[in-house]
Amino acid sequence: MTPQDDDLSLTFGLSTESRFFFKCQRCSVCCSNKTIRVGPYEILRLSRNLGITTDAFLRTCCEDNSTILRNRPDGRCIFLASHGCDVHADRPLVCRLYPLGVLWDTEGKERFSNMPPHPDCLGYLGDEGTVAGYLASQDVEPYLNYEKKYLAVLKNDKTNSLTQENLGRSGTDFAEALKSALADRDRQGLD
Repeated sequence: MTPQDDDLSLTFGLSTESRFFFKCQRCSVCCSNKTIRVGPYEILRLSRNLGITTDAFLRTCCEDNSTILRNRPDGRCIFLASHGCDVHADRPLVCRLYPLGVLWDTEGKERFSNMPPHPDCLGYLGDEGTVAGYLASQDVEPYLNYEKKYLAVLKNDKTNSLTQENLGRSGTDFAEALKSALADRDRQGLD
């Protein structure tokens, strides 16, 4: 039975020990008509990759007043070029995970889902490995670690400047909230 035949494919019932394998062929069909929200760590990595400030990144690469990556008029991701992803080394977590999805339960434990790949995807989906092996191959550890930290800030720290309210504000406000949150992180000695 392959993961796509598994009845858990649309639920978040997979753990890191679950059987899973995906080999991307870089066909890029998954890089169109998606809504990809980027978090603070992803914004920092992508802006550094592009050699621009986080404020410039939010202004030029995200939809107005949001942290959602722009799509071109034809639906392709703003970073998709003829040769593939222009920011592949710093691609967002959701791109690294594809075709997996991740959620955290109330205790912060990760749960994964095998989302059905795009029908035209040329990637190979199987069960020769584990979710943990796939995550390691996609270098998701720093992304997952920062996601957990930001979720904890949003959930538990009502006094921190990085709040749900600020996530919906303009790029400048978000950039300021991000700077404040990073300063808080540095003061607390967080990674």
